[in-house]
Amino acid sequence: MRTARLRLLMLSCLAGVTSASAGDLSVLGGGVRANGVGEASHAWALDWTHAFSDHIALGATWLNEGHVTDHHRDGGALQGWLRTPLFGRRLVIGIGAGPYAYFDTTRPASADQPVVDAHGWGLMYSIGATWELGNAWLLQLRANYIDTRNSFDSTSVLIGAGYRFDAATAPAVTPAQLNEIALSLGMTIANNFESQKGFAKSIEYRRALTQNVGLTAMWLDEGKSGAVRRNGIAVQLGLTHPLNTPNWTIGAAVGPYYSFKASTDAQNEGEGPHHLSALGTLSTAYWFRHDSAVRFSWSRVATDDERDTDVFLLGLAYRF
Repeated sequence: MRTARLRLLMLSCLAGVTSASAGDLSVLGGGVRANGVGEASHAWALDWTHAFSDHIALGATWLNEGHVTDHHRDGGALQGWLRTPLFGRRLVIGIGAGPYAYFDTTRPASADQPVVDAHGWGLMYSIGATWELGNAWLLQLRANYIDTRNSFDSTSVLIGAGYRFDAATAPAVTPAQLNEIALSLGMTIANNFESQKGFAKSIEYRRALTQNVGLTAMWLDEGKSGAVRRNGIAVQLGLTHPLNTPNWTIGAAVGPYYSFKASTDAQNEGEGPHHLSALGTLSTAYWFRHDSAVRFSWSRVATDDERDTDVFLLGLAYRF
């Protein structure tokens, strides 16, 4: 139970900032240096920042630290920021710090296992500058230092574009439209050095509890991707944020995932033990009608048996 709670906390880092208020969403790219390994690689990040005032903000970042020898690491950070606006608030500089929950695909100390999905905690320290380009568009420069106890430390420098979303009117959710069902197809990628792929599919039922909070029950079939052959039921609690137009929403959710079967190697397709994992999801939906949408989601399955996966799904949703 302690391990399951830890996995759920790790996957909820990005969910903590999503709310009905205004915020900045940025996509950044650049490079990272693994200090303990002595190598450099590419890096990219998704960042959401919510400003409470001119000087205080809360940010959630998903950082992919690229590929260095025997390490493919990414993770989520939740940071408090102290900021100072300059030049009539066109430029904002700040420093941030907070916990970093990482997922590292690495080599085991023993040759008995081909790969280890190491999960752990660190701290992320950041310094950043954001320049308003006009029409809600932003340019962001960010440097991060990650300090961990059981993995390598790293320094990353990233630059990218962002957009400021004002608090907008969400798609109308009436008492008769609290329910949503979605059918999706996509791809599973095993978190190992071969990145084997499988054919994924899902059926989701979403229940709106409030305008921005919802509960999701999902049957997920991850298909077969290398050593992973798994399907099961997940229940997630999530937050949804309307963007500047009522046609678009973004959201984050987290919850337990109970799988019914999983093969223990690439050749064995028989029944395996039932297993409890954690599932974290980022999603976006485009409502082309008041009751119909196209929904895209990215989910991370976090396990304690070295079979983490990423699941990408695209499907149609209907609200009633």
